[in-house]
Amino acid sequence: MTTSKKREWPGYRTVWRWHFFAGLFCIPFVIFLSLTGTLYLFKPQFDAWNDRTHDSLAPPDSHRLLSEQVQSVLEGIPEAKTIQVELPRSESGATRVIVKDPSGTWRVFVHPQRLTILEVRNENETLMKQIKSLHGQLGIGTWGSYIVEIAACWTIVMILTGLVLWWPRNAKGLGGVLYPRWNKGDRIWWRDMHSVLGFWVSAFAIFLILTGLPWAKFWGSYFRSVRESTGLAAVSQDWTIGGKSLASGAEHAGHAHGEKGKKSRQGGRSSGAPIPKNLSGFDQLHRVAKTESLAHPILLSPPESQDGNWKLASDAQNRTLRESLLVDVFTGTIVSREVFSQKHWIDKLVGIGIAAHEGQLFGISNQILGVLTTTGLIALACSGVWMWWIRRERGTLGVPAPLSQAPLVWSVWIGILLLGIAMPLFGATLIAVLLIDKTLPWKRKQNAMRNTDK
Repeated sequence: MTTSKKREWPGYRTVWRWHFFAGLFCIPFVIFLSLTGTLYLFKPQFDAWNDRTHDSLAPPDSHRLLSEQVQSVLEGIPEAKTIQVELPRSESGATRVIVKDPSGTWRVFVHPQRLTILEVRNENETLMKQIKSLHGQLGIGTWGSYIVEIAACWTIVMILTGLVLWWPRNAKGLGGVLYPRWNKGDRIWWRDMHSVLGFWVSAFAIFLILTGLPWAKFWGSYFRSVRESTGLAAVSQDWTIGGKSLASGAEHAGHAHGEKGKKSRQGGRSSGAPIPKNLSGFDQLHRVAKTESLAHPILLSPPESQDGNWKLASDAQNRTLRESLLVDVFTGTIVSREVFSQKHWIDKLVGIGIAAHEGQLFGISNQILGVLTTTGLIALACSGVWMWWIRRERGTLGVPAPLSQAPLVWSVWIGILLLGIAMPLFGATLIAVLLIDKTLPWKRKQNAMRNTDK
């Protein structure tokens, strides 16, 4: 009489193998993205420090009209095509005027009393812009965004397989489960440290990855297409895709024409709007801004057409604080107002996630939590490399040998299929990895070694 063993999947060796493959690809990106992400968490503090020399210049009652300040900038940059004004956080600070000319986009600091230009910065070459580009696109644009997205998808696989390996099967006590054991030797301590740290960091790491996907070029476009096909698309989108903002013609038209302005992009920095013939609209918009309690940075933009409504908006990194107003500058009345609570629930969810991802949802505590998560990810990556290095057989890559197993159970196939649908680039690269695994030399070498042992 034969007894059939209950088939269990996934087996430890199989999971370890996929954990190895995922880590082999992801670890360099995990370290790089964690470092750049950590730096970007402190963008508000860096910007405040970088602008400190422009914060206390003249008392508010001595300031010239905003239209005069803008005019002085246009005289200094006569080739400017578009314009946008950012009000200083300090009432005595320099006004920031963002203009775009054929050579680029420039942030111009103008003295509010003397009307002299204090500094001109290239908007696309600031330190934080460079760090953001490195973090989101590796500094190489669209292809960099694809690579980052693939790394993010496989990092999720690395974390999930790591949790399966961590799962206590025959544990006696909490040692090695919730904290590393100190008296079992170096080998056990490193394994415990790696797995226990992975357990504590995993939820926060997956949250960071998922909240970063809407920015990715492929997944962001995929997400937008799914929303459009299901009728769940937002009137406007409040985040960039692949480092570029989306602004449809309908949105610009809305900005220009009264009630249709409710379709305008809430908050959000753009390249500005065409320079109006009459700059006095900035003065009226400035007066309205003083009566509103908008979160900084506060942006003032002229309309797309000369007779349209002007825009007053908050571009706060905490998107829950963003607010956008369209103002009839001829009468000083607010034509429409858009706040975060009016957005579609999907956009609210994404907005909250993005704010938390950038460390701006709940102040300094959010930044500290972000630093702890990125530090934990770096520690996981480094400890994983170290354990691989000391355990591998000299002269080999140390790929765990595959075991002959029965076909995967249907629930696993469904899980893989759903993950591939949710993250198409993961599905595509998974197929590629499976093909490579079937053909690379280590596969043939390991099969030959097993045949020799027989």
